[in-house]
Order: sequence, then C-alpha cells, then structure tokens
Amino acid sequence: MDLRKPVSLLRKYTGLILINISVFLVLSEIVLRLFPSKYTELKSNYQYQSDSVTGYVPRPGNDSVYNLYCLQNRHVRTNTKGFRGKEWEGKKDKKIALLGDSFLHALTIPEDMHTSTLLSSLTHAEIWNGGVSGYGTYQELLLWKSRMKALKPDITIVFFFAENDIQNNHCTLCRGEGQIYNACCEVKNGAILPKNDFLVRNTDLTPFKKWLGKHCYTYKLFKNLRNYQQYYPATKDIFRKESFAYNVYRPGYSQIWEEGWKVTEWALRELKKECDEVGSKLLIVNIPGMLPISNDWHSELKSQIGTDTPPEGFDLNYPVERMRIITQSAGIAFLDLLPSFTEYRDKHHLENPLFGWCCDSHWNPLGHRLSAETIYHYLLKSGWTAGEPLPPMPAPQEVLGKKLYEEIYGCKRIRF
Repeated sequence: MDLRKPVSLLRKYTGLILINISVFLVLSEIVLRLFPSKYTELKSNYQYQSDSVTGYVPRPGNDSVYNLYCLQNRHVRTNTKGFRGKEWEGKKDKKIALLGDSFLHALTIPEDMHTSTLLSSLTHAEIWNGGVSGYGTYQELLLWKSRMKALKPDITIVFFFAENDIQNNHCTLCRGEGQIYNACCEVKNGAILPKNDFLVRNTDLTPFKKWLGKHCYTYKLFKNLRNYQQYYPATKDIFRKESFAYNVYRPGYSQIWEEGWKVTEWALRELKKECDEVGSKLLIVNIPGMLPISNDWHSELKSQIGTDTPPEGFDLNYPVERMRIITQSAGIAFLDLLPSFTEYRDKHHLENPLFGWCCDSHWNPLGHRLSAETIYHYLLKSGWTAGEPLPPMPAPQEVLGKKLYEEIYGCKRIRF
C-alpha cells in the first residue's frame, strides 16, 4: 500500500485549512477596524500585583486605560505605593486615610473629579486613597495595618458597601463569587479565623499577549465575548445562589450570611482598636446601592434580574440599620449617604442613571461631588475639621456642564 497519497492529502487539506484561517483573520481584522464596537476594546489594561498580606494590590506606576461601552477613562494612574492620587508624604498638618472598594477606587473617574481630590480641597488635608476594587472590610483592615498605621492618619474613613463587603469578608461567600485572590475569614465554633489561602494574582502578560491586546481587534473581540458569557448571570432564580449580593437584604437568610456579618463586625472593631492606638478618628460611610437609591426599586430589580418580586422578607433598610447597631455598639462614627442622595435626586428630578453611568453603577462626577460634600459637612459638624459650611450643591447641569450632562443622561459615549 502506497502511504504517500494519504500523507500528501493530509498536507494539502492542512494547508487549505491554514489558508482559510488566515484569510478569515485578515478579513475579520479589516471589518472590525472599519466598524469598531464595544467588543473591540478591552475593558482595561490596569495592573495589579500579588500581596502577601491582603492578597493583591494595584501595581505602582500604572497609567492605564479603562474602557466601558459608554465611557473611556484614558489615564488611570497610581503613585509609587500603587494607589490613586498624590503621594502619601505626610507633610500636611491634617492627614486623612480612605479605605474602600471599587466605589473609592473609581476607575471610571478622572482624578480631578474623584471624591478624594474634592475632599482634600475642602478640608485642606492630605488624603490617602486606599480604595481597591474587590476589597472587603477585612482586607481594608489589613491594608490599614500594613500601609497606613505607621503614617498615623488623623482621620480614617471607611467607605462601606453592604452588597459587596459582607461577601468579601467571609471566605465561603467570597469564593462562591469566584473571588479567589482575596484574604478573607471563616467562623469556627464562634471564633473568627483569618485565612491566607488566596491564590497569587499574576497579571504579567507575555510580550505577545501585550501586542495582541494592543493591536489585534479579533483577539479583543473573542476575549470580550468570552468574558461576557462568563460574567453575565442575570436570571430571576439568582436569589437561590447563596452568595448572590442581594441576599444581604434578607434578614436571617442563612447561617453563612450571619457569619459574614459577624466577621464584618469583628473587622470593624479591630480597625477601631488600631485607630485608637495612633489617635486616628474612625468614620464609617455607608454607600447606598442601586436598589435603595432608585426612583422605583421594583423596576430597577426587574431590569437587572428579570423579576420585580423579591423573596419574602426582603428589606432594603436591613443592612444600614444593622450597621447602625454595630457602629453604635463599637463606638464608631457612622454616616449614611442615602438621605443626601435621595434628597438631591428628588429636588432635581434626577432620572436614570442617577448618580452612575448608563453602563456602570459606580458614581459619575455628580455622585463623587455629593459624597465629598456630605462627608465634609459631617466632619465639620463633628469638629474633626475646620472650615465654613457649603451652600447647597447646584443643579446637575451646573455641576457637570451642559456637554457632560447630556452625555451621561443621554447614554452617549464619554471620553475623559
């Protein structure tokens, strides 16, 4: 039997397949460059690095692009410590440390519009922005102890977001949401057990992948489509998933969530002890979620998960009321931003996306300014800072300017 003929056919068809693939890639690249879309821009080239204490931190010296289909922030920079904002020099008389998750990290916002920048201008203090996307209260405690305590801030402000933080603090809930790089805690026989079993977060890309991410539209398309399928879980049955964020609004829902609250309270009390040791005043600022802040939370719920009927016992007031009890018991100052936000919303008849973006629920410049001014007034009233009261915040069009206002509330593409 002559084996040369099958081998020759195999080579022939292999060659034809490779030629077809090459032609497809060339045509795909041409078409995608002529008609770019949200799927041909990678979400971000922002870099993190592994950290033996917290699990991960932003990489120092970032100057990155952050893309969403409704906005692009072209310069997200980090200082030599890896955090947004100016260097932590400790030269001013008043120093304020900020802790929080993605609301404080705020990759969608230019630095001059950020809460930390505005708060620095109002208080004339040196502000250290310790916000890191994905962090919970326990990681924020670890960050404060390892990076901020030695600098002795006069005031420490924790931006608390109940929909994420309870999850991130408890290992079962945290891992249930795929967060495998976070330091977290478990509860065993009533005791809090910190765990150090997080995976190392390696975001180093090979030179070839860096080149593809920068120049190849086809690569970016397939990468975005894969991520879209992986992270789009909207379904009316999602409450059955124990780690689902909105289960935080269900009092007594499960033992795991009760343990999550227990870990959170423990972490806040530990942070209070640490702050007391260096004379740092501690304030917890509650960030309202999309449901409590919306004009019609039933409609908002339906737009997100396909149903406007939550499980029995669903209570939007539960997390903030529980936080009031925890902070009062621990002797920690507490500020809820919801009243200020809803008052401003109603006064100016604000419609969706309210204080966020059409494609993202994190604060737009309006949310950052209102947050900064509300916190400033609280610090002023408490005697923690000096200054003069501010007049009521102007209307959205005056704060944002006509162009940016129309872009945000017209759901147009915004570039900073």
